[in-house]
Amino acid sequence: MIEPTISSFQALHERLGLIRATDAPFFLEWQTPTVPLDKREQAFFDHIQQRYYNYYNASLLTEGTVLLSIVALLADIALPQCLAYMIAAPQQPSFGMVTNGSDFIFCKLENAVYDFSEAFSLLSRRHKLYEVASILTQLKKLAGGN
Repeated sequence: MIEPTISSFQALHERLGLIRATDAPFFLEWQTPTVPLDKREQAFFDHIQQRYYNYYNASLLTEGTVLLSIVALLADIALPQCLAYMIAAPQQPSFGMVTNGSDFIFCKLENAVYDFSEAFSLLSRRHKLYEVASILTQLKKLAGGN
């Protein structure tokens, strides 16, 4: 079981032999321009963003609320755990995403080297949910998804 055994970056480095990338170009996939969302997709994410703000403003934003109403099927796990799961992926590079419901961070793992994107927060003034959706679409294409 990975969860109780990989709970820190030190454990990740020692047990799985992973190292963090030191060169900026290693994980450009989250930064490259992607296909913009169409109006229907934007409307969907506007609705999700507004729903998030409504829960946030009403102090109703619990972990369960976030998981059920905002990020539904996304797991709320730590970055070392995410990378531990990614190392088992059948193809490299592999990509992952970690969220707490408010913030999203993308991960890349290739040949025992990993890196992260910047954090995308739903609390920022810019509509970061569009960027999150666009990056997910980009990474899905790169991973061979439809």
